[in-house]
Amino acid sequence: MNVFLCLQVPAQRYQELCRRFGFARSFIARLYFERHERDLEIRRLRRHQSRQSSAVTRLQLEVDRLRTRLEVEGIPLDFSEDEEDDDGSSSDDAPPSPPPQAAAGPRRSPAGGDASHASMF
Repeated sequence: MNVFLCLQVPAQRYQELCRRFGFARSFIARLYFERHERDLEIRRLRRHQSRQSSAVTRLQLEVDRLRTRLEVEGIPLDFSEDEEDDDGSSSDDAPPSPPPQAAAGPRRSPAGGDASHASMF
């Protein structure tokens, strides 16, 4: 058997193992980096969520304080404009009510005629 051939096969195997090991090391390093980045993002999001939660709590306390102040001063709280109607639509969707004058009907001119036609003559 050729000695050179015997040495060449283990050398090729060694190089192949080193190549695979190098790939595995770089792959693992990339996974650790991605995990570290993900952990940083999770911590950032948790801090943000905590700040948002604190802000909501402060706003709710302010709403409660103002509601109590209005009740003490005898000012009624009317939320009917913000509530939804029975059909699920908001009252904001309804057309505005006509002005009081238009709801009363056409005006009469002093001569007894309809004021809407008086300007035509």
